[in-house]
Amino acid sequence: KQISNAVAGRETTTPIPSTPKAFPSATGAGAYSTGGRGGTVYHVTNLSDDGLAGSFRDAVSASNRIIVFDVSGIIEITSYLEIGADNITIAGQTAPQGGITIGGRDITFKNGSNQVVRYVRFRPEFTTAGVVDALNVSNIDGCIFDHCSVSWGGDEAFTLTGTTDNATIQNCIMGESKTAMITGVADPDNNYNFSVIGNLWYNISHRFPNMACERLDKINNVVHNWFTRISVIATQPN
Repeated sequence: KQISNAVAGRETTTPIPSTPKAFPSATGAGAYSTGGRGGTVYHVTNLSDDGLAGSFRDAVSASNRIIVFDVSGIIEITSYLEIGADNITIAGQTAPQGGITIGGRDITFKNGSNQVVRYVRFRPEFTTAGVVDALNVSNIDGCIFDHCSVSWGGDEAFTLTGTTDNATIQNCIMGESKTAMITGVADPDNNYNFSVIGNLWYNISHRFPNMACERLDKINNVVHNWFTRISVIATQPN
């Protein structure tokens, strides 16, 4: 269930308290993302990136899935991966001892809704070519990233751009990147309702985060070994 609000000339929806959270400890703007609840349970059974059954690439190719891992280790993404599925949960905490790491190429969560991602390490190959971010979220309505680790961004470690609403980044570690995080784009009207809560940034120059959105919670984050500035708040254009 949702209620409608008119905020700064745009129609938005806000979950009402009776809606179940994504998981009990979910907080903030993306807390009510449904993920794959009620969908099919998909088992990742190998570390291959061939797109065949049992691979992570195949797992994220369709909507309405709860993705669990029967294997642990590093999944080397060999070509750019765009995850646009709706109603999807990536449950990295289900992997055996050692957990799951997504390495190789960068990943973008794009043009989807209700995405829940937990306990996954993102370690793309570091490159400054094309100012590659370690992890991108773009044009997503409703998402939460919890207990993830993101490193080695040639530009940002983690970026939320496009027309993205109702997103939470909580309890994550982001480090060893050129810059930290951008929440929103130059026009704040395109982005509404972000929460950045309880995260750790380390060994990054600046942007913790840069803010260009209509509403953002920035609560209880820790920044270690920064260089030039903590954050910038973009002014809304006339």
